[in-house]
Amino acid sequence: MFGSLPELGALQREWETNLSGYLADEDPDHLTNAEIPYVSSERLIEYLQQPELRAILPSSVRQSGPPGLVSVAAARLAAAGWVIVAIGLAGWLFILGRELRTIRPQSRPVVG
Repeated sequence: MFGSLPELGALQREWETNLSGYLADEDPDHLTNAEIPYVSSERLIEYLQQPELRAILPSSVRQSGPPGLVSVAAARLAAAGWVIVAIGLAGWLFILGRELRTIRPQSRPVVG
């Protein structure tokens, strides 16, 4: 099917360029007279006009726009990750300390 991995890589980069070009300006010429990862350029254009499909495209080809709610939340969570880890560690140490206080050995009466 493909000659070698470098040839396949070059072909995939060409597909990505053509899809990105179409998604940027919706000019069908990016797909009709080009190498594309689909059998029919008309059908691919029809699919790419669906907002649901565009929403799940990889960022390498997706039309850039304002970030979605999930993207914003993920970025903030990643930025505050060390804070979340620190809070979790402090909570774990607090619980461990409470447990260790309740496990103290009982003093036994001296028999004698």
